[in-house]
Amino acid sequence: DNIYTLSSIDAKHLSALEDLCNFVGIIIENMRLFDNIEKIGQTDFLTGIYNRRVGIELINKLIENTNESLNPFTLCYVDLNGLKIVNDTKGHNVGDQMIRDLVDLMKSVVRPGDILSRIGGDEFIILFPDCKMEGAEAAWQRILDEMEVFNKGEDKPYRLRASHGIAVYNPDSNMTATRLLAIADKRMYKEKTRMNART
Repeated sequence: DNIYTLSSIDAKHLSALEDLCNFVGIIIENMRLFDNIEKIGQTDFLTGIYNRRVGIELINKLIENTNESLNPFTLCYVDLNGLKIVNDTKGHNVGDQMIRDLVDLMKSVVRPGDILSRIGGDEFIILFPDCKMEGAEAAWQRILDEMEVFNKGEDKPYRLRASHGIAVYNPDSNMTATRLLAIADKRMYKEKTRMNART
């Protein structure tokens, strides 16, 4: 009923109202689809964390924010060790689960405001806003502790092992995202080499 004129809504007006509702419904559905497409374009399909493109964009954003706020941020470059062997001997489905397990473990440790991104097949970055080297290393130690707990579990088809390298961006250091990544990557590779030499 029409609450203003207290008259009934006739079939003609009802038909127009139905058309309007259908049109609005299509708009809402298109907005949902666009939102899903946008999310898909930002996230890694396997892990649900940010993909490489967004990860690098966020590094650049943090560089801008740090130059304004004067609070440094830290980038941790992470490499999952042993993925190729798992893929070759147990199959890519098991390897995919290994990747997901590492990501879930890291997500359980980092702060809500920290950022995870997958930048390669077995390579990831963790961005720690408003964080110095000591805080990032403490977070990495908690990740290692959780890996140890995971590896003690029964019926695991693999052990989680990872190498890391950390680089700090200080305000107005004029360092690019590419340079920051390269520093952290080099430090990660040195650690990976040491770990491989021990095994």
